[in-house]
Amino acid sequence: MLAAAHTVADPSDLDQRADVVLARHSPHLSRRVLRRLALAGHLWIDGQPAPPSQRVHLGQRLELHLTPPITAAPPLVVLVATDAVLYLAKPAGLATHRLAPDQPAALADQVIERFPECRHAADDPREAGAVHRLDRATSGVIAFARDPRAWRLLRRAFAERRVDKRYAAVTALAPTAPLPADRAGSPYLRPCPALTLSDPQRADLTRCALTPRADAATALHLSAPLGHGQDRARVDVRGDGQPAATALQRLLDLPDHRALLHLDLQTGRRHQARVHLAWFGLPLLGDPTYGGPRAARLGLHAWSLDLSAAIAGEPRVIAPLPPDLLELREAG
Repeated sequence: MLAAAHTVADPSDLDQRADVVLARHSPHLSRRVLRRLALAGHLWIDGQPAPPSQRVHLGQRLELHLTPPITAAPPLVVLVATDAVLYLAKPAGLATHRLAPDQPAALADQVIERFPECRHAADDPREAGAVHRLDRATSGVIAFARDPRAWRLLRRAFAERRVDKRYAAVTALAPTAPLPADRAGSPYLRPCPALTLSDPQRADLTRCALTPRADAATALHLSAPLGHGQDRARVDVRGDGQPAATALQRLLDLPDHRALLHLDLQTGRRHQARVHLAWFGLPLLGDPTYGGPRAARLGLHAWSLDLSAAIAGEPRVIAPLPPDLLELREAG
């Protein structure tokens, strides 16, 4: 796989280090990452391996070749394709895009291969026009812009909280009390109107032979600020954190003391759904980082996405509930 390439033509590049020149003309790669890859043997000059310190001359061809770990990625599933946006079903276990060029292939790589126009939609080509991200462990609907104008409009809408994002979550507990006892009376919680199920969501529940609870007409608004946790891998509820708001509704009960929740993520903070539910006392199945029991996958699914507030006429898109989500059990 060719990650970067450049033919030396600028006089200011003459007699400069190869890694410096290639990094200068590859804005999606840092010099640190490029030098590390070059030292590992991925840098070629005029078809031959070369060290990062080699000085370059006019007309030389610099290339960075990668062979990321091969994974059997599932095929690309396009839910809806409009003139401006691709709506895809991301499986659990697949990253949205690579954070470093030598990481395993991600969903964005599949997008570029099948929809090459997406390569130029975002500021960073490796993102393939992704307008938001889902964690590797999360499944569900995700959107990629097909041109720079759509990408800018959608990114602005996400930043301004004008996007409707609904999630389904399988929690480890199904308490009979409306609130865990240690959260009752918290200033972070208040009642709110019920979360409306769209017709496709209702059809999806019917397909899974599921019936919402009789008391699913009640919901809670959780507005708990999020900030850095005790280590870099965690996020925690903390008073000096960034505002984060989630509406949650106990949609139905599942066997083995599990519950399916309907979530409306009104902000898009890192790990927001996972942290808010853990703080609330309902950690996700498959999320031991935040106190949930181990399972075959994370019990979180991006169920629906509506971008019409950013681009008129865009549909609400549903990613059907995957069977492995509803069949989740605690790992023994």
